Amino acid sequence: MKKLWRTFHDVLGDADLDVPDDHTADDFATFTQDKVDVVRASTATTPSYDVRWRDTKTLSNWSIVTADEVAKLIGAAPCKTCSLDPIPTCLVKEMRGLLSPFISLLFQKSLSTDLFPTEFKEAIVRPLLKKSGLDSTQKKNYRPVSNLSFLSKVLERAAQKYFWTAVT
Repeated sequence: MKKLWRTFHDVLGDADLDVPDDHTADDFATFTQDKVDVVRASTATTPSYDVRWRDTKTLSNWSIVTADEVAKLIGAAPCKTCSLDPIPTCLVKEMRGLLSPFISLLFQKSLSTDLFPTEFKEAIVRPLLKKSGLDSTQKKNYRPVSNLSFLSKVLERAAQKYFWTAVT
């Protein structure tokens, strides 16, 4: 059964993580919380930094994200699939001509109303060794990596592209 799942993950492009079986999510959560507590305790007596108010450019409205532009963004995106994706990325890329008008409408509504699908706000956080060769039994040698759904990453690229073109 383990071999079947490993093959399945290899086909979908999921990376094999070198996390020993003795580390649990709770272990990493406790380790991280302890680290945060130590930093907070060491900086508790530090005076707050006074940040001055300054006017910055704001974006009053978004440019329309067309279906052709969404299709280009999808086509240029790497073919990586996350377990949050309802279908494999390669299928979305293959069907982008058919899907891009609907995705474009979703992006336009999200950007104009500041309301985004809940699924776009979720991530799978996995531990990854900071460098190969580090001791995998030490939790301090890991860093968290967030895997987002494919469409949320495409929306992020669209927003970044249209933000910079609208501001400049």
